[in-house]
Amino acid sequence: MEFAINYGLIVVNPEQKGDELDILHFCGFEKEPTIDDANNLRNELRDDPSFELQNIWDKVDILPAPENIVEEYKKIINTPQE
Repeated sequence: MEFAINYGLIVVNPEQKGDELDILHFCGFEKEPTIDDANNLRNELRDDPSFELQNIWDKVDILPAPENIVEEYKKIINTPQE
């Protein structure tokens, strides 16, 4: 079952130096994400070692993804894998 990505949350490290923050994780949503969605994502970052963010899960910022970032991730997801 597929869903359209219309919104997203990005995970960034606010302690990162420089003008542009690296996106540590992107999570796409069909509907506009809620505070509960952000809290659930933070818990998942804490509990799932595959994200490799367990050591900073409580320090990261989880922010609404700007439209251009959502569009970039849509392109990545819709690109056929070889």
